Amino acid sequence: MKRLIIFLISLCVPIQALACNSMDNIPLHVEITAAYPNPLENEEEWVELSNTGPVSVNLEHYTLEDTTAHAMPLSGEILPGESIHITELSFQLNNGGDELILYTIEGEWVDSFSYNSSLAGQVVPLSIVEEISQENTEAPLPTEWPEYSEAVPNPEGTDTSEEWIELYNPYAHSIQLEGLELDDSEGGSRAYALTGSIEAKSYLVISVEDSGLSLNNTTDEVRLLLNDEILWSIPYSDVVEGLSYALVNGSYEWTTPTPGSPNLSNELEGDLSEEIELTEVNPNPEGPDAENEWIEITNGGDQSVDLGNWSIDDGEGGSDPYFIPEGTIIAPGESIIIERTESKIALNNSREKIQLFDYTQELMDEIEYESTQEGQSYSKIEIEEVQNLQASANSLGFRSRIVWEWTEPSPGKANPSWKEYLGVVQSYDKGMLTLLIQNSELIFDTLENDFGELLFQPGNTVMIQASMGEFVHQVIRAELVEQVSTATSREFPWSWIIISILASGVLAYEWYKSKSQNHMILPSSELLSQG
Repeated sequence: MKRLIIFLISLCVPIQALACNSMDNIPLHVEITAAYPNPLENEEEWVELSNTGPVSVNLEHYTLEDTTAHAMPLSGEILPGESIHITELSFQLNNGGDELILYTIEGEWVDSFSYNSSLAGQVVPLSIVEEISQENTEAPLPTEWPEYSEAVPNPEGTDTSEEWIELYNPYAHSIQLEGLELDDSEGGSRAYALTGSIEAKSYLVISVEDSGLSLNNTTDEVRLLLNDEILWSIPYSDVVEGLSYALVNGSYEWTTPTPGSPNLSNELEGDLSEEIELTEVNPNPEGPDAENEWIEITNGGDQSVDLGNWSIDDGEGGSDPYFIPEGTIIAPGESIIIERTESKIALNNSREKIQLFDYTQELMDEIEYESTQEGQSYSKIEIEEVQNLQASANSLGFRSRIVWEWTEPSPGKANPSWKEYLGVVQSYDKGMLTLLIQNSELIFDTLENDFGELLFQPGNTVMIQASMGEFVHQVIRAELVEQVSTATSREFPWSWIIISILASGVLAYEWYKSKSQNHMILPSSELLSQG
């Protein structure tokens, strides 16, 4: 028997030790080596993990998260010296910059990876940043540079003092200009060395008096150089006096100069309207975000509107603005859907702002949200405050307010409308609520929301918000206004106890008084006998 016990112990101990070691010695030689935050159409986001150690790594021992701190469990295996792409992320990579952190499942930090911005279709690799810094540690070469915005080669006035070139920083952070040069066509003016920086989403106007770049009034080009390599070249011809050659909505044209401000086209076609609004967005759909995200725009007026050159933006550090094509007509009461596959606007799953501009770049509407609910859309909801049932039934004299709520998606259709009622609970049974409202009883369905019997105790006064159904209304929210007082209340009955005590005291006093009087008044026969 002793030998059997020793044999069993010898089998169990190594297995237990091995199990402990597998969790206590989780390899830390896993690195985040690349990310793909801004995918092209029909692609998806991914994060690359690499195994830099000598043994295989089981990813079930790790979690990955971004700045939203929503940990994503991992699976799979990475062989020594190999890499793997993590897709179907539970969070969304921000195009304007993000940070990724790899932890063990026990919360130990393993590696982190951050980037400042990304372009559509651009892989953000750690290796490129490291190589650039290693090649020239004294004066690192810029890896980001400004865009051409506009230039005025033939101003009204003196060319030698009034000409200028404007650059634009499209990133969500400032960029350094050291190492970059600006010049005109080959054989023209001497290249001008740029210095300083440009703030995020800002413009830099460079005067001819500072740069010495003299632009021809016939045909010329504006170029940006890095170590004599041409980063971009913008040729122009057919110069128009007093106008600038500007980048407007992705194309170049001669237009009115706007130094230090967004460029506007002299050829834009579209309509202006105060009735165009954002009504619904779907930032965290079921399935790939890149394929299923969308934004809804609605015409709340009584006139058709051409949305040509209107634009949608998701705020600083987000995607590039999307300009709606000319001839996009939206009829009165109509809603149109802007798909992410068309707009390339990637909506964050947390802390996002969406803006709608008319074609003059005036802000017409904007919405913000802090977090999302998967499969739900953020919808503009009208809530009618029902003061009178008869007036509400005839849509007369009602008051309403607008709220934004997470609801079932309804792309291209009217958003649900809710009504708000104040009533007294008559009954609550099997998810069906009966309220007494102004001497009329209404029935509500609460099956989709478990509010509990305590809230809907008969006699309670409640405020509810409900969506409209064909036969019954569906309760969305409920709030207790006044709780009923009943005999079954758990409140201790102090009043009854006090009354009982007082009554007992009165009875006791009367009894005592009568007894005392009986002892004090003796019959005359007894008095005589005592004498």
